[in-house]
Amino acid sequence: GMILFSFTIVVVGYTLISHAFDVFLYPDPEFRSAIYNAAGIDIFWFDTLVILMTLVVVLGWLVTYYAEQNGRGGEGRLSTLWLAFYTLVAREFFVAGIYARLSDFLVRLATRLNVMLRWS
Repeated sequence: GMILFSFTIVVVGYTLISHAFDVFLYPDPEFRSAIYNAAGIDIFWFDTLVILMTLVVVLGWLVTYYAEQNGRGGEGRLSTLWLAFYTLVAREFFVAGIYARLSDFLVRLATRLNVMLRWS
């Protein structure tokens, strides 16, 4: 009972705070409506996304549940693949590292060009 009550308090609190912040940021109701219309998607695609995400979460729970029931939680080759996938996602597909290396390369290239063309 208390878990549901606290969950309700949190959801209602976040809803009221987000509404107040929305009104604070965008006081003009017509502008606020235009923003929501521009960001909106068709109800069919919204429902499709909700169903797809629900299936992903439920299937993940089922896979975890049955893996724990069968005693295969965290063992073997699947665990290695999962760890590699988790590392890839946790590091945001290494985009930050690739961006940093590309930035360093471009700065070094610009420095060489500046020296070669005697601009600096």
